[in-house]
Amino acid sequence: MLNDLWPLHRLLKSRGYQLSCESNGTIEIPEDLLDWICISPKDQMYPQVKIRQRTGDELKCVYVGQDLTLYDGLKDGFNHHFLQPCYIDSESVEWNGKNFAMTEAVVKQSPPWRLSLQTHKWMGVD
Repeated sequence: MLNDLWPLHRLLKSRGYQLSCESNGTIEIPEDLLDWICISPKDQMYPQVKIRQRTGDELKCVYVGQDLTLYDGLKDGFNHHFLQPCYIDSESVEWNGKNFAMTEAVVKQSPPWRLSLQTHKWMGVD
């Protein structure tokens, strides 16, 4: 991580908080710092970037039609596997709907992947 989060960790844990984060995985998270780690790689947008965080609770990948074998070397380090349809504000409702349907179809044919949505984007809430 870019900053030393152990002092904040100790303070929040002493007050009973559970700690979690979502990251793109390009920086390794120190072991035992967090209670829940979600990694959402942006490899489809930045294929030259290396994923360094290879373990965690949740692997959440934005689906834009990529071959899911891309994640075969990463899936084993995570307990939960989610595909999330790419939602683009500047695209039409029809385009986003087709992308949702495509992602849903892939999930149904690809255990252990499950569907995840950025509900706030579908609702128009930023």
